[in-house]
Amino acid sequence: MTYAQVPTPKQNANPAHVIIAWIFAIFSLLYFLPWAIAASRGKSNAAAIALLNLFLGWTVIGWIAALIMACGAESGAGTVVVTQMSVNVSQPHPAAFAPPPYGALQQQLPQGYAQLQDAQPPQYAQPQYAQPQAVLPPQQQGYDPTPYQQAPNEYGQPPSAR
Repeated sequence: MTYAQVPTPKQNANPAHVIIAWIFAIFSLLYFLPWAIAASRGKSNAAAIALLNLFLGWTVIGWIAALIMACGAESGAGTVVVTQMSVNVSQPHPAAFAPPPYGALQQQLPQGYAQLQDAQPPQYAQPQYAQPQAVLPPQQQGYDPTPYQQAPNEYGQPPSAR
């Protein structure tokens, strides 16, 4: 492995951007100071710092966070690991793309699986239902509704006289 320190190219600050940022900082009584510092340093995230300062700068924590971002180092510099590999792809291995031989999958199945494929589903016994019986009239069933039909009402009259 080879390690290489790769610095990011320094962005030149846009003079118009710097002037506008410092004018805003002066007229806002240094409220936009983090944005002016970021613009002067040519930070790549100067617009993000300006938006953070605009929307969250009224909270002291937001203003301090914007100032830290403006004064911090550019985050693009770092160590890059370069590896060199040689791969021969001119002729792939013959078995790499070949389909499995016919019957190879069946040979890999458990021993009783082939028998299960040919088996018929189990036959369940059909439920036996009782045959419906004839409905007998109430008199033959031991129930006689006549005493209840001829009971007098609360005035002592038969039910037909109501």
